[in-house]
Amino acid sequence: MAKEKNIKAAAAHLFFRSFLKGMVVLLALVIIGLGTYLGIEIYTHRNAKEPTFERDESVFADGKVDELLTAEPTEASTQSIYETDFNEIDFSVGINVLNATETSGLAGYWTDKLKEKGYTNVNTADSSTLYEKTRIVVTEEGIASELKEVFPKADWEVGTVSAEEMSGITEGIKVYIFIGNDYDEVSEEEGDQ
Repeated sequence: MAKEKNIKAAAAHLFFRSFLKGMVVLLALVIIGLGTYLGIEIYTHRNAKEPTFERDESVFADGKVDELLTAEPTEASTQSIYETDFNEIDFSVGINVLNATETSGLAGYWTDKLKEKGYTNVNTADSSTLYEKTRIVVTEEGIASELKEVFPKADWEVGTVSAEEMSGITEGIKVYIFIGNDYDEVSEEEGDQ
């Protein structure tokens, strides 16, 4: 009887051992198969051409295609101000930096910063109006748009500045920067010293 138990135990042991080996081999084959499949998918997607889209003409009520919706993007339309070519920047544009706060020396501080960046025609003046937020007024659309990198929080507008709002040079000035309390860095630096 003991011999019969040993034979049954040996048979069970042999069966489970063979079963486990078979499962390991099967698992290895599944892993290899999935790896091959994923490799092929990645390779074919990398080499695939860009998908083409067909235009559904039924969405246009008048049957005409809107040119703005279907036009290919141009280099100029996709260029950001952060990709501005510095050969295109007019560093001689007339700029008035006006202190629109009660902090003394603020316009001079920002004038120096702009001169460090290469601007050559920068003047300092005081604003008769105080501003919490920096305000930039340009006389023409597109002038000095690269200054948005220097003053990203500022409010921008195209227009003119009244004589009551400012003092200083006005002839040849195309950009007026009213420095508000949001760019009051002079007082912060003096407090650090």
